Amino acid sequence: MVSAMDTEAQMEQLISGAGELGIRLSESQVGLFRTYLEEILTWNKRRNIVSRNDEKRIAGYHFIDSLSALELLPKKKGVKCLDLGSGAGFPAIPMKIARPDISLTLAEPKRWRYLFLEKVVETLGLQNTEVFRGRAEELAASHSRHDVVLVRAVAKLRDAVSMAIPLLSPGGIMIAFKSKDVVNEMNQAVKPLLAGGAKVVCMKKVVLPLTEVTRVFVVTEKL
Repeated sequence: MVSAMDTEAQMEQLISGAGELGIRLSESQVGLFRTYLEEILTWNKRRNIVSRNDEKRIAGYHFIDSLSALELLPKKKGVKCLDLGSGAGFPAIPMKIARPDISLTLAEPKRWRYLFLEKVVETLGLQNTEVFRGRAEELAASHSRHDVVLVRAVAKLRDAVSMAIPLLSPGGIMIAFKSKDVVNEMNQAVKPLLAGGAKVVCMKKVVLPLTEVTRVFVVTEKL
C-alpha cells in the first residue's frame, strides 16, 4: 500500500524528473498529477490499473516516461493526438496535463479501463478529451484521422505500424515507445511501412531521469 508520504515523495520525483527533461510544471499541473496518481491507486485496490509492483514508481517512471516524448509532438496548438490501447492513460494523460492545448482521444477496448479513463478525464477536468471504447480497426472504420498516434506497451513495431498508419492524416506521425533492443523490430516493420505508405523519420534515444532506463522513440510519418 502507498501512504500519503509515498505520494508526496512521488510528486517530488515527478518535479525533479520533469525538470531534468526541461519541463517546468506549474503548481496546478502538479496538483493534477497528484489527483491522477491518487485515482490510479484507488482503482488499483479493485483492479490492476498498473502492476502492484509499480505503485511506488508511477510518477518516477510512468509519468516521466510519458513526458519524455513531449518534445516530439508538433508544436501547433490543438494538435490531434490518439493514444492506442491507453490502459492507465500513459503516455497521453501526462502529456495532456503538460500540454493542455492538445486535442486527445484515448482508445481502450477493455470496459473497466475505459471506465477508469472516463473517470480520470472527468475528475481532472480535461478539455477536448474523448475516451473511445474499442480497437484501432473500429476507429479506422469510423474514418477517424489524427496528427499523432501514440503507441506504448501495446504491440511489436510492425503491428503498431499496421494499426496506426490508417489512423493518421497525411503528414501525421506515429510515436512508438520502444526499448534499446528495437533493431529486430525495425527490420520486421519494413513491409508494413511500405504497404502503408509511411517511413521512419526519426529515432530518438532518451535515458529517463531517476531510473536510468533507456527509452527509444521511433517516429514514423504517413506520406
